[in-house]
Amino acid sequence: SGSPHTPIVLLVPKIGDEESQSNMIETIVEQYHPTNKMISVVHSSLEVLKRCKMFLGEDPPGVWGGVGRCELPNSDAKVTLIFPKWAENMSMTHDNDAEMDPWLNSISERSLVE
Repeated sequence: SGSPHTPIVLLVPKIGDEESQSNMIETIVEQYHPTNKMISVVHSSLEVLKRCKMFLGEDPPGVWGGVGRCELPNSDAKVTLIFPKWAENMSMTHDNDAEMDPWLNSISERSLVE
């Protein structure tokens, strides 16, 4: 975990409203980005992930290996926002929204395991 190339996956439990969850994610990313240059955020709420886009800046994400990754403003760290297709509240509309939004990535359980 001390390597600058080790990805971190943050799984954030439902604790309150969507704004407080996105604020908590922002705080965690801010704490870890100086030492971890690749950060992945997985969350089962599409709305929470959309709120996270606010702290990632206005520049659209770059695509590396088919995955959209956002560069944190004033940093060389990259953040990937991931919506799990197996989430209990997932519908085809959510999956389509995640697929069409360049800031978000949707992932199947099978792909995550691979």
